[in-house]
Amino acid sequence: MKNIYNLFLLLGLINSSFAQDNLNSILDFTLNYRGLTRDDITIPINFDKEKSPTNDSKLLLPVVRDIMKDPLRSLEFMDSLSKLAFLSSDSITYSLVKLIYPGFEFPRKINFYKLIFIFTSMTEAEHLYGPLLNFVKRKQSLEYLFLKSLSREEFSFLTNNLLSIISETDKENGTNSDIFKFNRARDSSIAVSRKTLDILSKINTKVFIDSLISDFHYTNAFYLDLIRKVNNSIFDNANKEEIFNEHIQGDFIYYYNEDGIRIAIGGKGKNIYTGHFDFIIDLGGDDIYNIDKESKDLFKNNFSCIIDVAGNDFYSTNSNYSLAGAAFSSGFIFDKEGDDTYKGKNVSLGSAICGLGVLYDENGNDTYQANQFSIGSASYGVGLLVDRNGNDVYIANSYSQ
Repeated sequence: MKNIYNLFLLLGLINSSFAQDNLNSILDFTLNYRGLTRDDITIPINFDKEKSPTNDSKLLLPVVRDIMKDPLRSLEFMDSLSKLAFLSSDSITYSLVKLIYPGFEFPRKINFYKLIFIFTSMTEAEHLYGPLLNFVKRKQSLEYLFLKSLSREEFSFLTNNLLSIISETDKENGTNSDIFKFNRARDSSIAVSRKTLDILSKINTKVFIDSLISDFHYTNAFYLDLIRKVNNSIFDNANKEEIFNEHIQGDFIYYYNEDGIRIAIGGKGKNIYTGHFDFIIDLGGDDIYNIDKESKDLFKNNFSCIIDVAGNDFYSTNSNYSLAGAAFSSGFIFDKEGDDTYKGKNVSLGSAICGLGVLYDENGNDTYQANQFSIGSASYGVGLLVDRNGNDVYIANSYSQ
């Protein structure tokens, strides 16, 4: 094992400008110097029918399985992964999805001329509200579609134990002082995690990933087109209404709060948003987002998208699976510019469990702070935080990037 450590220490000193072929030749030379070949650098695993963490698991990433078989492929993998940083947000997201689902096909680009999102006057711009509302309604109608294979008991179990797939459960106090209690708690925790993974493996994968990518494809394309329209001053003459209630404060171009759906389009001044919103569009100002998941149902009303065009904004939440975090759904934040502060809980700020969480910040000196499994983390899904420019600060507790 010490030989392997020496090998990777040496590789860490190699200048990154070497081509992959040069790296491979240096690797072969180094191994040969120690009397080794690539076949000697392995992880002892088997993929037989006996159930173990290395086989018979639908949740084991194909790329992880391949690297476990051939650990030296991790060098090539890390090199290809680092190149994603230079791609557009949609290309990054699709590439990460393909790591989980190699058969995934890129969706075709949305033709906005076939949608109502192309508008040239304020009268036409008002047509934006209908399609936006219809999109959210469709999201709610499809919420349980890929979970149809689960029983009521399995729904209940996941509600109480979903986070067990990333950290051990510890429902007994003082177990560390008694080795027997500690062992019982440990074994119980392992059993809970295994059962959680077994339940998740029943999910209809194709419907699941198609739903998530459809969400991203729609919201990302909508964001890009919205920025173009804002630059063309399409909202400058929009009618605004000053609204102060328990959910919004400030000047708003549009507000909808009916049948469990909440959508707001804020003006260029300071606005305050409180509670759960399915969709927020804000055109500017130093805004405050106090976003919380209002439903106690882990599987209901999880989708959320925030598009903020400008301003030094403050985002915070007291809920897990919020602020570009998701469980069994998708959550997005697109922030165009400004020095922003993001304060999340567990599974937030571009993170997901059985979902897709994307936080895309283009400009500004930003601060990201969260608890555990946040800031670009995911299990059985994709978590992505993209920050294009600025001097930024990242703070998290555990299981975070």
